[in-house]
Amino acid sequence: MKFNKNLLKEKWVAYTIALCTAVLLYMVLTHLGAIAGILGKLWKVCSPVIMAFVIAFVLDPLVKIYTNYVFNGISSDRLRHNLSVILSFVTVIVFFTILMVALVPQIVDSAVTFAGNLNSYVRSFQGLMRQLNRFALNHDIDLSQFITSSDELLQSITRTLPDNLNKIVNVSYGFGTKLFDWIISIILAVYLMMDGATLKVGFVRLMRVLLPDSVYENTVSVWSRCNKILVQYIAFDILDGMIIGTLNWIFMLIMKMPYVAVVSVIVGVTNLAPTFGPLVGALLGSFILVLANPVAALWFLLFTVILQTVDGYILKPRLFGESLGVSSVWILISLIIGGRLLGVPGILLAIPFAAIGDFLYHDYILNRLEEQKLAQDLLRANIEMTSKKTAAEIAGEISRAASARANAVKAGLLRSKKEEVPDPHPDSDTAAQPGQEDK
Repeated sequence: MKFNKNLLKEKWVAYTIALCTAVLLYMVLTHLGAIAGILGKLWKVCSPVIMAFVIAFVLDPLVKIYTNYVFNGISSDRLRHNLSVILSFVTVIVFFTILMVALVPQIVDSAVTFAGNLNSYVRSFQGLMRQLNRFALNHDIDLSQFITSSDELLQSITRTLPDNLNKIVNVSYGFGTKLFDWIISIILAVYLMMDGATLKVGFVRLMRVLLPDSVYENTVSVWSRCNKILVQYIAFDILDGMIIGTLNWIFMLIMKMPYVAVVSVIVGVTNLAPTFGPLVGALLGSFILVLANPVAALWFLLFTVILQTVDGYILKPRLFGESLGVSSVWILISLIIGGRLLGVPGILLAIPFAAIGDFLYHDYILNRLEEQKLAQDLLRANIEMTSKKTAAEIAGEISRAASARANAVKAGLLRSKKEEVPDPHPDSDTAAQPGQEDK
């Protein structure tokens, strides 16, 4: 049974679809709580599988590097691929182990020291504010409201910080309880990457069966481009964050600033988030430093401004290339929508999602609309040219026919139109008289 496309042009079909859509939208809006609960349960069940796909997707470029450059001498494709997968996981595990061994003790010591000296930092900062107030009064400047607001802010921070530290401990405990899910995800990711070729072949066969050839080719092209943008952005964004964090670490060591590990980790991690990430890192780092050493905080802010300028105009364009060709408006919109829908992952992936949307809009939607408009313009021009050409041909044929007839009349081959007029009384002149035939 074939689907009749003309059925969609019927008014009652359009009204039915609109009514069903309105009813469905009403049901969704009136049952948001139930839908959120169902989605939450689905996420709890499917989260290990989703995380496995994410891990496999992120590690796939590293697997390709090992396959093409490290194990390229092995003749067996399957053995070469499996060894690359194993070495990729070993590399990541060793890297994070070294990072944790190097950073965690320093971060813990810095956090303990900061918490223990917090009250003395607050008192020294309040003394600095009083000196600033006396200096301002000597020059007829009123800073009393600013001093009062700063004191209230510090008191609020000192009251809420212990509670937040307890929350951090609780979050760490919750992360430990979910360690089993992470182990399952890692094991599943290993199997996904080892059997990726088989899964890919089956998926490609299914897509070829379900989709027409033209749609399949367009789908493959779009997926390849989106995959390239996403992988390139994730890899280079992590590399950029590591470079910024390392440069900040070196600068703070040279300047002999306190809390080097904590501030550098904050700067490197927040640098992963686009647009607002470096600003948040600078504010958090300067807040930690200003309590211990205000002069160090000023040097830190100055270095952060210079470092982010170099990162924005030199480092990131060289790393990301064309994947950053997105307007700031689309990036901000992606940040807002991604943050509301996906939280921190949505913020981190705002730029690649914006780049993918921009690519789809310009290369497919806009091009398709322009092609349709061009086809309509060409069709309209062809119709006009055909109508004009037909009128000219008809006029030429009439002119040629009239000229040929005039020439024939002159030659005596045809009589003129006046001579061809029939006699209205043919019997009076041409009818034979009775008996003439016998004569």
